[in-house]
Amino acid sequence: MIEAMKNELPKLSEQLKDKELRMDEEDFFTIIVNNSFIESEIKPHLIRMLTYLRGKSGRPNLNCKTEVVYEEKEAVAYTPRDKYDVMQKSNPALDTFRVLFPEVDY
Repeated sequence: MIEAMKNELPKLSEQLKDKELRMDEEDFFTIIVNNSFIESEIKPHLIRMLTYLRGKSGRPNLNCKTEVVYEEKEAVAYTPRDKYDVMQKSNPALDTFRVLFPEVDY
């Protein structure tokens, strides 16, 4: 299907290219995506994709859905207070320096 839609919908075929598929039931599968933007790009074309797949597979009841599975990423400290809190967790002695040198800002 991805190869067949490459000429007509190149952006969509590129987005679907490496996505994971999960078979939930005999005639039902899920397309796993990693963000809601890709999901919103795929949803308007689901009927068209399913019509093509139903014809090629001979399964008139074939159906699917999209599911967003977010990847967890490590948070990065940006503000001076956040950076100080991160450094203070790894080195509690910073609290002693704050007492000895109160005029030093973050």
